[in-house]
This record gives sequence, C-alpha cells and structure tokens, in this order.
Amino acid sequence: MKNIKFLNRILDQSSGSILIIVLSLFLSGITTTDINCAEWKSVIFGQTTYAERNSIEVDGVSKTVTLNAGTKDGSVVGGKVANAHDGISYYYTEITPDKNFVITAKIKVNYFAKEKPDNQEAFGIMARDAIGKNLDNSVFASNMVLVGGYRGNIQSVYRDKVNDRSGTGALRYDIFKFGNRPPNDGTAIYTLTMRKTNTGYHVSVNNSEEKIYYRPKGFEVQDKAKIYVGFFAARVASITVSDIKFTTSNVAADPPGEPEPIKKIIATVNAVSPKTASMPDYNLNVSTNVEGKINIKFNDSVSTINAYPPGIYKKNFSIAKGENVFEIQLVPDDKSLEAVNIKHTVVYKTYGKNGGTIYVSPSGKETAEGTSKDPLDIYTAVDFVMPGQTVLLSDGTYKMVRTLVIEKGNNGEKGKLKTLKGAKNVVLDFEKKNNGVIIDGNRWKIYNINITKSALHGMKISGNYNIIEKVNTFFNGETGLQISGLAVDTIDQWPSYNLILNCESYDNRDLSENNADGFAAKVTCGPGNVFRGCIAHNNCDDGYDLYAKLETGPIGEVTVENCIAYSNGIMSDGYKTTGDGNGFKLGGEGIAVKHVLRNSLSFNNRMSGISNNSNPAVIIENNTSADNGSLNYHIFIYSNSIPQLTVRNNISFRTTDGKDDTILNSLKSADNYFLIGKTSANSEGGKIVKDDFKSIEQDKFKRSMNGNIKPFPFMMIKSSKIKSGAKLNDFSNITIIEDK
Repeated sequence: MKNIKFLNRILDQSSGSILIIVLSLFLSGITTTDINCAEWKSVIFGQTTYAERNSIEVDGVSKTVTLNAGTKDGSVVGGKVANAHDGISYYYTEITPDKNFVITAKIKVNYFAKEKPDNQEAFGIMARDAIGKNLDNSVFASNMVLVGGYRGNIQSVYRDKVNDRSGTGALRYDIFKFGNRPPNDGTAIYTLTMRKTNTGYHVSVNNSEEKIYYRPKGFEVQDKAKIYVGFFAARVASITVSDIKFTTSNVAADPPGEPEPIKKIIATVNAVSPKTASMPDYNLNVSTNVEGKINIKFNDSVSTINAYPPGIYKKNFSIAKGENVFEIQLVPDDKSLEAVNIKHTVVYKTYGKNGGTIYVSPSGKETAEGTSKDPLDIYTAVDFVMPGQTVLLSDGTYKMVRTLVIEKGNNGEKGKLKTLKGAKNVVLDFEKKNNGVIIDGNRWKIYNINITKSALHGMKISGNYNIIEKVNTFFNGETGLQISGLAVDTIDQWPSYNLILNCESYDNRDLSENNADGFAAKVTCGPGNVFRGCIAHNNCDDGYDLYAKLETGPIGEVTVENCIAYSNGIMSDGYKTTGDGNGFKLGGEGIAVKHVLRNSLSFNNRMSGISNNSNPAVIIENNTSADNGSLNYHIFIYSNSIPQLTVRNNISFRTTDGKDDTILNSLKSADNYFLIGKTSANSEGGKIVKDDFKSIEQDKFKRSMNGNIKPFPFMMIKSSKIKSGAKLNDFSNITIIEDK
C-alpha cells in the first residue's frame, strides 16, 4: 500500500495562522516530519474493530480520504460509538491544549447504518482526549465531541466525565439534531465544521447555526498534553472526505470565552406511587427536582417533609376503601421559583377473600366481581390483588389493549406472594401495538403464561424477589424476557434475586436485529438473579445476554444453570439475522463480574456457543458446546484486564469440521475438553469422541409436568468416568434464593 502525501499551505494574513491540508496514510506507523506541517495519522481501535472490517484509504490523486466500518447491509459491523467508548476508523492530527482550531471538510456518505439503525453507528468529525493502539479492540473510552452521522440521523453529541479508559461515570450531553438520516445510495454530501474556542466546541452542518458545547477544557483529562482531531467511521458507515481545511490559533491570543447561558429551572413535584391499592397501609412516594418543603394534605391534616436534597421522599398513610385524594404542594426554597400543586388519587379496593382466587377471562370486565361466574379483566385484577391471593386466568387468547404494568409498590409480602397464574393454555397477545408485561413490583409469581407479539420486550422485570415459572415469550419486538432497571439508579436499586424457572423464549426479533435476545439480565441489574431450566432458541441476537456497560459499571452476579441455547441468530423460518447469534454471552466491555454458567448446553448457534464476551471473572463449569457456526467456546480478555476466570469440566465437540475454540492457554486442563485441531481433547491428551455421547442426533426437548426438562440423550455423556460436560438433570448444586 502506498503512502501518499498532499500538502498545500496558505498564509492567512489576517490571523497569521497557517492553513494546512495534509492527506496521508499511516497504518504502517509512518508520519510526516516537516516541522511546518500537521502530522496526519491513521489508527483503528476500540471494541469490535478488526483489520478486515475497518479500513482507511487515501487517494493522493483526488486528494480524498475514505474511512470504512462494516458493510453496507449491516451483516458485518466494525466498531461502535457507545455511551462511554468508541471503536472507530480514525484519520486524525494532534494539537496541544494551548491551541484552538477550526476543521472543516466535505463528507460524502457512501453508506450509513442498517435499515433500522442500532444507535451505535456514526461518522464525521471527532475531537477527543485519548486514542487506543492500532488494531487493539479492547474497550477504550474517552471524552469526545462529534458532528455528523450519529444514532441514524445527522447530529452532534458531547461526552465527558471520563477520567480513565474504563469510562466509568461517562456522561453524554445535548444530542443535537441537524438533519434526518442521509440516503444510503452515496448521494448525500455534507459540509461539516468543528471549532474549538475559549468558549468551547462549536459544530455546524452545511454552514448552519452552530451548536455550542461550553466545555473548552473537557478534553484535557486523560492525555493532558494532546487533543486529537480528525475524521472517523464506526460500526456501519463509509465516508469519503475531501476539501479538508484545518487552521489553528493560540488560546492566549484568542478572545476570552463566553459563559454558558443559565438554563431556567422549573420546579416539579410528582407522586411516584401506584394509583391503586389492595391494602390499607399505603406508602406515598413523592419526588422533587429542587430543595424545599413538601406539604401533603390528606383527610384534613397536613404533613410536611423537608426535601433536602432533591429526590424521592416517602411517607406512610392509612387509606380507606374507595377514592383517597392527596393534595401535594412543593414550596421551593428558591423564591424565584413558583410553588407547585398536584393531586394524587388512590383507589383502594379488594376482591374475594384473603388467600383466595380472583378469576379472570379474556372477556372479563372491569365492573365484574372477580368470581368464576363473573370474571374480571386482567388489568383490574393485577391492580387490586392482595398479597397471598392468586389471579387465575382462564384459557384463551387475551387481546392486550395496553401494556400490562405491575407498578412499583404493587408488592407481595415475604411468604405471601401475589400470583398471576394461567390455567392450561393462556396467551397474552399484544398484537405489536404495545409493550408486553412490565414487573416493577416485588414478590410476584407469574406462572404458566405465554406472551407474544409485544412491540418491545415480552416481559421486563425491574422488581425484586419475583418468580417467573413456565412462561414462554415469542415473536416479540425485543428481548423475550429481560431483567433490567434504570440507569439513573444505583446497583442497590436495580432488580435483584429474581428466579426465572423453566421458561422458554424464541423468535424474538427487533427491527435493527441487534438487541432481541431470548433471555437477558444486563446493563442495570443487581445481584442474585437466576435462570434455571430455561431454553432460548431462534432469537435474532443472543440466547442469553449478561452484558455490562462502562458508563453504568458492573452489574450483579447472575447464575445460569441447567439451561439450553440453540440456533440463536437464525429464526425458526431459517432467516439468518445480522445480530450476534451467540448462545450464552456472559459479559461485556471488559467488566469483571462473577457470573456463573453451569450444567448447560449450547449448540447450532450462528456465532459462538459460549462466550465470556471479555468478562475476565466469569465462572464456566460443566457445560457442553457443540456444532456452533463460529466457535464453540470464545473466551478472551482485553489487554488491560486481570484474568480471574474459573473454567472447568467443559466439553467442546463437533460432529463435522469447524473452527477450533479461542481460549486462553491457562484454561487448558485435564477436565476441559476443548476443540484443538478438530479433536476434542484435554491437556493430557485425553479425547472425547462420538461414541462417548448417548446420542449426537438432535431431538425435541420435552418437559415433565413440573416443567423440568426431561432427560434426553443428545450430547449427554454415557460414562460416569467422564465428569465433564453438561448434566441438565443434575440439581445437586442449584442456587437457592433466600427471601431477605
């Protein structure tokens, strides 16, 4: 590959600065050395970047630079721009913090994003405070600002609060939209401009009014001696850059910075408790965004709460059956802010006897009595069920007219769960018009229900100590069943100690084909969540996803035991998706969490059967992974991680030729049989062959009356002498969740 340099200097008489245009290819590490020239370099780094997926090409004749990431159809991706970190093809120069700059260029968009963007693709101009090593695909976070393509449209965004490459605490500011998504046919051309002044970073598109980010010192954090400025492409994007103009000036000589305009604050107060109740003890939660006094008038008496600092404040009341009206007033300490008044009405109602059954049918009515002869609708029953009662759904298909929400505060009690139970064949059909079942409450048992055609998640759990048993989620527009909370909360507030037992999830597919897993406990979930006896198959992304992100930090430990994952990344009709297609994905972004995968089987997934996905602390024991499309085992760590892996008693096997496993050498042992040279072997030369299995012919999995997976011969070891591999019917070491 040729290294070509094009140099043009123009003296700007009015400012005394030198305008420099340099086009050069530096993948080999060569840089320009002319003392009067900016040195332009190329680097490819960050998560999911690879030499075969990302490239930078310089044409010295046309004086252009083309940056590529992934393929036009999105079937292959190269890097990402995430909330805290980037994986990019980057053509850049360096300046010192005592310089301001202006950079502008024409950007021709060759292609950009999948048909349905997955919100991690980007291109354009970027300035940042740190870069990674070439072709190092470890996670690499930085403070940065960009203008160009972002999250499917033409936008800008600013990221700061990144103090090291881990990205912990990263914040994005002010996504600003300049225009809609560009056409994907190579006809879109934009003039992008970025300026650094003593006021901050200014960006514009096609000479539009500028968006200003008032943080001129934001990029003097990780590499305090340099600011990196240039052009980039990430994930699914290809651009050709021309007419590059780059000028610098001195911070000391430039006009002083202007302060950021003060944004007017409007005081708000909200009641964040359910509007329905089935018990006389009622916890009223009130949130406020400013300091002050909260006055609560109820039954002609007034309670006052000092809201210091702003946040959520709780007070218990005794309510009566029927309507209960709370008049809530916030009086801000800041006298320039007006007082706020709201009303919160709570309806207290019960059906049936303590510990009894509330009956529901597809044709049930809100005005019914909840008896077998006069059944309720499902929404009313869920709102008013008492701890220890059971809501029994009669057979049939329920046409769900809205999301079924079990609100935060709608809780069972220790030893007295609230139960939602299907009779024999109950289907909740959301007809792709609404989200599915959302469980924000604690101590519920959901049993023997099918959930289908939700516009988003089939079921999403953000409460604690819930049991989800014999629930099937399929044909939903996001993950079938997911445990996740809110990013604004801390890990002690994230959903914890939920048991997902003997459930099945399949054919879930989001429009971008990037997110819909079978089961997930990711990004914002607390400790103690368990998946046991579950089967995930034919989902567009992964079977099981335990992803963690840098900006939200480590999640709680999740246990996956006695489970099966197969044919993920391939829908039941044979369609191969552009999702990841892993069986078990056990982490993300190099974050150490001691998840456990035990006694589980993975096979025929489009990508890897079992992947730690860079998690350096996962525990993988007694599993079998066979005949997966890419790798049976993909166990790796980033260059900056400390290995804490526990990997024992695992079997990797292929009935036909395929790739060897990617594992760390330290994991080779007498009890692990990994695929090496088409042979499943341990470190002592012992081998696993076809005759060691009861059967290598796939059969349909069946469940017993209690929901457990029935014993089956497929990929099960015959001999008791071989202690390795999955034993799905071994419950001697299962995880017990204690209700605290």
